[in-house]
Order: sequence, then C-alpha cells, then structure tokens
Amino acid sequence: MQHGPQRDRLCGALVAALIYRRTADLYVKQSSTELVTVQKLRNHADEYENLAIRLLQCLYLSNPNMARFALKRENSEFNKFSTLEIAIMSHSENFVGHTSVQEIFDTIWSGKTTHKIDDKNFDRLYKNTSSSFGQATNDIQAKDKENQLKYFLTIKNKLTRPRVKYQVHLLFYLIFLSLLSYFVLFGKSSLFDVNERITLNDTCSQDDSLCSITTSSKSSWSFLQILINTWVFMFALEEFRQANLFKTKDNSVGQAFMLYLDESWNKLDSLCIIMYVASIALEIWNTKATLNAARAFLAIDCVLWFIRLLILLMIDRTVGPILLMMQAMLNDMMTFFSIFFVFTSAYGVASFSLLQNREMPFGVEVFRKIFHGAYWHVFGQINDLDDVKDNFELTGWAAFVLLVFYMAISNIVLVNLLVAMFSNTFDRMYARMDTLWKFHRYHIIKEYTILAPLPPPLNLFSTGIYELKPFNPELPPEQILNLRRREALAYESDVFEHATNEKQSDVNRQEKIDLQLRQLRKMVSLIKVTCEASTTDD
Repeated sequence: MQHGPQRDRLCGALVAALIYRRTADLYVKQSSTELVTVQKLRNHADEYENLAIRLLQCLYLSNPNMARFALKRENSEFNKFSTLEIAIMSHSENFVGHTSVQEIFDTIWSGKTTHKIDDKNFDRLYKNTSSSFGQATNDIQAKDKENQLKYFLTIKNKLTRPRVKYQVHLLFYLIFLSLLSYFVLFGKSSLFDVNERITLNDTCSQDDSLCSITTSSKSSWSFLQILINTWVFMFALEEFRQANLFKTKDNSVGQAFMLYLDESWNKLDSLCIIMYVASIALEIWNTKATLNAARAFLAIDCVLWFIRLLILLMIDRTVGPILLMMQAMLNDMMTFFSIFFVFTSAYGVASFSLLQNREMPFGVEVFRKIFHGAYWHVFGQINDLDDVKDNFELTGWAAFVLLVFYMAISNIVLVNLLVAMFSNTFDRMYARMDTLWKFHRYHIIKEYTILAPLPPPLNLFSTGIYELKPFNPELPPEQILNLRRREALAYESDVFEHATNEKQSDVNRQEKIDLQLRQLRKMVSLIKVTCEASTTDD
C-alpha cells in the first residue's frame, strides 16, 4: 500500500476490516477462551467498515457516478481486486447494503452497463463488412442488411444481460426438472423388474435365447435418457468453464478448483453432477446391488436438482430473505441433532436390547431398526407401546421407565430447545433480513454475469469469454487519479467532522460536569444553611 496523499483510503479501510475479521476467525478456531480478544477484533473491524461507509457516503453525495466507479475499479495496491470484491471478502454487509452498491447491482442485473450500438460505429462496422464481401448493393438492400445486422446485434446484446440470462436459464431448468422427474418416475425400471432381470440372468446359461434378450434389454438407452445425459454433460461443461475462469498465472489448477468450490452454489452443482454420473456408472455395472444403488443415487440426485431451484429463487426480494433465514435455522438444526443423536442412540440401543425376544444377526439392518423406533417416538408414533404395557417382567419395567424419561426429554426439553433456537435466530435475523439479502445478491448477479447466454444443453453453441468486466471496468489513469483525489478529500472531510464531533462532545461533557458541580454546590449550601438554622434554634 502506497503512502502519501494518493493512497486508496476507501479500499484500505475495507482491507483493514478484512484483516481484523479473519484474525478473529482464527482466534475462534484455535481457542475458545479468547472471547474478549475476539470481540475487540470484531469491534475494530466494524469501526473500519463504518469508516468506509462514511467515505462512500461522502463520495456518493458529491458525485454518484464517481462513487460507483470507485467501487468497481481495480486496485493495483491490492492485487487488482476491486473495492466491491474486498467488501464481499470481508463480509462488510452494511457497506454492501449502501445505496451506491445496490445501484451498481441494479444496473448490472438489468444490463444497462452493456455497450449500446452507436450509430457511427455501426456505420463503420457495416461499411467494413460490406467492403470485405466486395459487393455493390443499392440503397434499399444496404438499408435492409443494416437493419438485419442491427437487429441481430440487439438480440445478442439482450441475451447477454444477466436478467435475461436468468429468465432463459430458469425456463430451461424447469424443463430439465420436468424431464428428470418423468425419467425417475416412469423411465427407470422398477425394483421388481430389476430383480426379475437378475433372475433371468441367473438362468442365462440354461437358455441362450433368453440370455440374448436380457443382454439387449440392459444395453439399450431410451431417447429420454440420452437427452438427460447430454443435458447433465452440458451442465458439467459449463461448470468446467466457470472453474477455468479462476485459473491465473499465480494460481495452479488445484488452487483454481478450490476457489471455485468456495461458493456453496458451485458445491451443489458439482455434487449434482457427480451423483448423476455415479448412478450411470452403477447402472452400467449391471448387477442386482449396483442397479438398486443406481436407482437410489438417481433419486437422491433428483432431490439435489430440486434444491438447486431454491438457489435460483434467491434473487427474489421476497423469497430470498426467507431462504437465508431457513439456511440459518438449518445450521441451528445441525447443532441440535448432535445433542439429539446422543439421546436417541442411548434409548434406541437400550430399548431394543430389552424388547428383543429373539437373537438377531449383526448387520446394517440392526442399526436401522434401533434408530427407527427411537426417532419416530419424538413424533408420537410409539409402535412398541403394546410390548411395554403387557410386559411386567423386570425387562418390561426397565423399558417402561426408559420410555417415560425419553419421551419427557425428547418431546418437552429437546423440542422446546429447538423452538427456542429457531425463535432466537428469527429475532436476530429479522431486523437484518434486507441487508443480508442485499449482500448475498452479489453472488447470484456474479453467477449470471459469467454464465453463457444460452443455457444447457444449448451452451455448446455459445462463443466468447464472459468475465466480470461490469464489476471491474478499466479506467484511464486520469480518472483513477481524480477518484483518489476525491477519496482523499472525503477522508479529510471525515477526519475534520470526526474531530469536530469529538470537540463538541468534549464541550457538552464539560458543560454537563459544570452543571452537576453547580447543583452540588447549591445542595451543599442548602445543607449548611439548614444545619446553622437548627443550631441557632437549640
């Protein structure tokens, strides 16, 4: 970072907030006893974030366009990261919620930053195109060709807008979910057909004609399955292209892939694709166990594709905050399940050993039966109550006591604890729902900025490199110098205002102390007069 009057103070304040917050996170991971230190570090981070907000507010009030350029331009002192990107990395949610930042999101999302077709440039482009063909045309034909080319460029310009991309991708994704659901429900063989096919394979050696029929039936794919396979492959191709954007001279392939997986969106996309590929591989293996496993993988994968639809709906201002609150509540539920698992395991093992009347071989089925009854007891389904109430032996009494205590702890203590955790999360996030949605909105806009205009499976025909130019525009040196001067003026103005406020607060504090001293003197003099009067009377 450069020293002197030309250093970037707006971005520097956010970098300081980033350093303090990352240090606080490291303290939390390494030791849980340094709570005072962690709180001090986070307070310092909030102070620097508030400083950045005040500087941005000064820039925005003086010139809104300059404030937006100051947010989007690359900073050579900070590895060419823009101020907006550093604000995202530092989780400066209040800063991102500023009006200037949200105006940038609105313009990028609507596609207003895309270069419009200028008449002079278009005429020059058309003349070069016509001269390259070397054909002379009349005025009417030239005008028709000009209108056709202008219409084509206008359509291409609209398709590259993030909002239009989102609408087209959402439409095609709904079609994909419909086809995948139909394929899972009706396109795959049922478990009965799978078992019957395996039985026929076992008798293959006895009947060669039956063997050939079975072999041909297992190797054929329907048109719907081929279409879905191609669709998923194009999804994978798009994810590979996005991961390749993280590859730079300084980053290796592994580092680029880890940067790609930093976002939960990309993690879910990768998991969906891996699960589908695993189901196809298991189906090709063609045994009874692998065919059943392929159906299980495909069913779970279908659930993941539907969950991915929720991320697409995050851009909506009404649905987005609700999904963020659900995500926070799911985190609370994971903490709750760590406690719930202990009680469920304890009761499940004990009750199963007391109520089991016959020997049972060790296997995976035992664990399922143990947790099945204990888990559904919480929801009121007590199937083994008849076994307990009619059993008056010592094992029956022990099972009865365990059931009473388990139902009391699980239904009264644990469930109410979960409700209290959800209520606390709701109260904590409700006042900041809009700010949190504005912060997470960046990731969706960034996703649809770098996406190809055509959705899968048509993205194979998309050409060009789609980078984050709307977020990182290239500015001339004169404009960068002007921006830094304005940031320096905003910083000096903030320092002067802060000093003035401190001086005014000192004056107010001194006046308050003087007033308290005068009141104290009056009280002392009143007490003195009262004492002298009582002495005179005596």
